[in-house]
Amino acid sequence: MNQQTSDLLSDPELTSKICQLMWDASDAILEVYQSEDIDLKHKEDMSPVTQADLAAHHALTKGLAILTPDIPVVSEEDPESLRIPETHSLYWLIDPLDGTKEFVQRNGEFTCNLALIDSHRTVYGWVSVPVLGHLYYGGQGNGARRLDRDGTNTAIQCAKQTDPIRVVASK
Repeated sequence: MNQQTSDLLSDPELTSKICQLMWDASDAILEVYQSEDIDLKHKEDMSPVTQADLAAHHALTKGLAILTPDIPVVSEEDPESLRIPETHSLYWLIDPLDGTKEFVQRNGEFTCNLALIDSHRTVYGWVSVPVLGHLYYGGQGNGARRLDRDGTNTAIQCAKQTDPIRVVASK
């Protein structure tokens, strides 16, 4: 991990601002989710995309450009950005709406994802669950937390090895 990454990860004010940015992206998703028209389209690869995907993409890319202007952003919704990892070792990686098919089915099982990548490794990440009002985040040396919409902030950890194994998969 380089010094710039260490500085980023040790800045609680930046972490707080990124959490707020994730809430903003979640709100953009929910606004479309709660509307009558989600404006479903398909990308060139035939994967679905909605106004919510694009709204969250714009909220995250604009916010990150303000908070960390020297760190490029790679986003599923910006095909040109997919080349960034070839020339940069430090970048943001976002999937503004993971689970677009679930979003379209309106079952609430979708997330908004953000990660800080350093030397091709995730060093910090955020996952919001907009419908439930949960934001999970954490990274190297900082542990993991769950922040709820009501402001409750709880440390979380992996289950002990004696606990049953749990497998999580997308539908």
